[in-house]
This record gives sequence, C-alpha cells and structure tokens, in this order.
Amino acid sequence: MTIQEFLNQLRDSLDGELPYNEIVSNVNYYRDYMNSQKGEKSEEEITAALGDPRLIARTIIDTYQMNHDNQVHYQSYSYSDGGNYQSTNSSNVNHEENEKKNRNRGTFKAIGFQGWLGCLISLFILFIVLGAVFWLGTLAFKVFFRFVLPVVLIVAGVSYVYNRFRR
Repeated sequence: MTIQEFLNQLRDSLDGELPYNEIVSNVNYYRDYMNSQKGEKSEEEITAALGDPRLIARTIIDTYQMNHDNQVHYQSYSYSDGGNYQSTNSSNVNHEENEKKNRNRGTFKAIGFQGWLGCLISLFILFIVLGAVFWLGTLAFKVFFRFVLPVVLIVAGVSYVYNRFRR
C-alpha cells in the first residue's frame, strides 16, 4: 500500500466520527511521520509497519471519545485472513464510575491493606473509632445528667417559685 492510499483509508475511516480539525491533525501527523521515514524505507514497508489504517482510525476515535465524552466505548479488534480486521462492540461504561471504582480500589493498597488481613485491620480500626465515639457519647450523657440537668431543674424550679410568689 502506498502512503497516499494509507492516508486516504485513514481519512475515510475518520470521516464522520471526529471533527474536521481532528481528522486533519491526525492525517497530517501520519503524513509527516511517513515522509520522515521515506529515505530509510520504501512506502510499502512504512505502511506495513504501521498496520491497518482502519484499526489506527478506530483507536484514534476511541481515544477521542474517551477524552471528550463521559462514555467509553470498549471494542476489541482482531485480524482475519486477508489482513481485514473485525470489531466486536461491548457495552458502554460510564468513565466517571470507572475512575471512582479504580480510585477506591487503590485506597487500601496505598496504605498496605490487602486481602483478609487488610479486612481484619480495617474492622479493628472501625471498632476503635466506634468505641471512642460511644465512650464520648456516654461521657457527655454522664456530664449532662450529673451536672447540667440538675442545674437546669434548679433554675427552672427557682424561676417557677419566684414567678409564683411575685404576683
């Protein structure tokens, strides 16, 4: 395949899938790259080394969509006889949800909690935190019932008696 044939197939595969300026940018990139290789290799060797322009176009489209949409379109590609590729679509997955899952999955790894031992350590820390919260809660209730409630009752009683005899 010649360089011009390669670029035409690439452009045709990108047409309608990307904005015009993205198509021009990608075609110009591959044209410049292949022109820089012309002195060392033949056109057929250059295009053969790059592979199928339709597969390259599909990769460019998927990358563009991943960077500009919240949807990632996962596809797998395989070559059949004759150098033609086949595409198999899988379901769309929300990119933001994947990022959150991956970020949360790495949290325990970052601090060294892995497997069942990490689960036990996490539970132990959870029990310590909950114990501290309950201990502080009971301490607050003790202070309230020993000091605050009697003071409030005495002030309320004195206020009631004062208002009753003031009339």
